[in-house]
Amino acid sequence: MNINELGITTIISVLTFLLGLIFGHRFALFRDRRKEYNEIADIVYSSLLEEKKHAEREMITKGPTEEDFQHLLRRSYFIRRMMIKKSLDTYRTAHMNVIIDRSSSGQPIYRNVNDVVIAINKLIRSVGRE
Repeated sequence: MNINELGITTIISVLTFLLGLIFGHRFALFRDRRKEYNEIADIVYSSLLEEKKHAEREMITKGPTEEDFQHLLRRSYFIRRMMIKKSLDTYRTAHMNVIIDRSSSGQPIYRNVNDVVIAINKLIRSVGRE
């Protein structure tokens, strides 16, 4: 083996090492970001399921907070963020247009529950885990 072959082998080894280092770092960043997204998505998802369960019985409950939605949007990737924003707009519109009445016991209840349940289902599909 002459000096030229040894130099080329060394350069290829160093380049391979650097590429592996860069790709490994990027994959670790993607993994950490996905983990953060899944942590907040679990919170929002469980809140939405609870709200859906109550909405189907025409009962009003507190769903995910605006802070939870902002954390979710901040930790999601561009395409998923657009899907969540669209579903979130539908969800908010359904909540603004809902007719709220009082039951005989004085508890607030929904009157037109179908739009709210449809909006919650759409948002649940958008929030899914990565």
